[in-house]
Amino acid sequence: MFKFSNPGKLFAIIGIVGALGGAALEAQAQATAVPVPPSTSPLDKFAAHKQRELTHIASRIQILQNLQACVQTANDRPSMKACHQAAHSAMKNLS
Repeated sequence: MFKFSNPGKLFAIIGIVGALGGAALEAQAQATAVPVPPSTSPLDKFAAHKQRELTHIASRIQILQNLQACVQTANDRPSMKACHQAAHSAMKNLS
């Protein structure tokens, strides 16, 4: 066991060792940290929303075109009803 004639020096040494240990731990944490993805700007969010909306509109247009073709080929009321039911079901499945 070491004997220190001046306890103030002992506390100074402990403080220096603690500071170095803390700096080493901080460096290790920074080296292994997961990078934070850059935040998306409002314009990027709007562009993504706009693309989803356009895709949804295109899907609805396709369903209506299929309905139109089905109604044009229908020969009676039950077949026309089946066209409408199929279109209604397709619209519900879009969500």
